[in-house]
Amino acid sequence: MRIRFLCIVWLVAVLQLFIPIQGQNIVPATEEEVKSSPLLKDFDWKAYCQLYPDLPINGINTEFLTRKHYLEFGVPEGRLFPKILPDEPYYSRAQEKLDSYIKFLDDAAVPLQDRTFLVFHIGKFDSKNSIEIILNNLKIFQSAMSLDSKGLSGIFYWFNIVDGQDNMLFHSVHANSFNAALSVWSATPSDIYTHLRTLSILSQRLMKSFGSVFFLNNGVRGPLVYREEGRWIKPFRSLLFAPGANNAMVGATMSCEVAPHVQTHFFGIRSSIIDIVTTEYDAFHSFPNWPALVRFYEVGLTELIQRNGYNVSSLLYANRLKQNSFSGKCLSAVKFVDDHTVDNPSRWCDIEVDEVWIWVWGMYANPNTHLN
Repeated sequence: MRIRFLCIVWLVAVLQLFIPIQGQNIVPATEEEVKSSPLLKDFDWKAYCQLYPDLPINGINTEFLTRKHYLEFGVPEGRLFPKILPDEPYYSRAQEKLDSYIKFLDDAAVPLQDRTFLVFHIGKFDSKNSIEIILNNLKIFQSAMSLDSKGLSGIFYWFNIVDGQDNMLFHSVHANSFNAALSVWSATPSDIYTHLRTLSILSQRLMKSFGSVFFLNNGVRGPLVYREEGRWIKPFRSLLFAPGANNAMVGATMSCEVAPHVQTHFFGIRSSIIDIVTTEYDAFHSFPNWPALVRFYEVGLTELIQRNGYNVSSLLYANRLKQNSFSGKCLSAVKFVDDHTVDNPSRWCDIEVDEVWIWVWGMYANPNTHLN
C-alpha cells in the first residue's frame, strides 16, 4: 500500500516540476561557479536528485550537472537545498552528547550487543498527514523514552528533524536527557535516505561503540508494551543476535509486496554490517521512475543483506512461526506459498499489540493485554 501511494505522489511531483516559471530568465553558470560557488557549500547533490525526479529523467545525473542545475534553475525556482550534514550548532551538540553517552556505557562495561543507537525521523509536515496523529505518535515514543532517563537500556535516542524550527513538531521534541540528542536537517528526500545518511556520517562511532542500530519515523506508534527502562528493545536485540540465526536485519513486520522484505517503518541492523550498507547507499543510483527508487530502498535493503550471506526476520514472524530467521517463503492465512506477490509472512488483521510492540499509524493497546 505504501509503495502504491508513493508512486502517485511521485507522478504528481513530476508533473508539477515540468511546469515552467513564467518570465524566467536563465543565467548560465560558468564552470568555475559550478565548482566553487559559495551557494553550493555542503550541497548534497544526490539528495537533490531524489528530491526532484525530473532531473535524472532529463539526464541530470552527475555532481557537476546537478550543481549547475541548482545555480541556474534551483535558486530562481526556490527549490530546496539539501546539505550533506545536519545543521549547526545542533549537529556538534548531538555528537558531544553521543560521545558522552558512549563513555557512560564504556565506564559501566555494557556489552556491545546491549547497546543500541536508535534513530527517530521527523519529516517535514505534509498536509496529507494528520498533525494530530503524528504528534500523538511522537508523544507515545517520548513517554517511553522518559522512562529510560537513567540510560540503563543502552539506547541512545537520536532525533532527526527536517526543516528545523519551521517544522511544526520542532518544539515538541524533547531531547534534553543525557541519552538523547536532536539533529536538524534543512531538507531530505525521505526518512530512509536520512536514516542511511545518518548511518554514514556516524559510521565509525556506531561500529565501534554499538551492537545495533534501529530506525523508525513519526508514522510509527509505539512502543506500547514493556516501556520501562527501554525493555521493549530487548526482543528485537535478541532476534538480531539469536544464536545460529545469522540475522543481520530485523523489524516489527515483514511484507511480501513486490518481494519479501523487512518493512522499513521500523527496522534494525547489526552495526558490524554498516560498511556493507553505506558502501551500497552512499553511491549514486539513477532511477527510471519512482517505483524503482522505492523498491531500491524498501525492498533493496533486505536483498542487500541477503546477498551478503545474512538472514532477516521480524518479531511477528518469530512469534507466529517460532522461527528466528525468515525461511524464504511467504505465509498466507492457511498455508505456505511460493507466490511472493500475494501473501505476506503472516496475517495482519488479527495482530495483537504484544506480538509486534511497534506499529504504523493507528495501533492501540489491547485492553485485555496487561503488559507494561
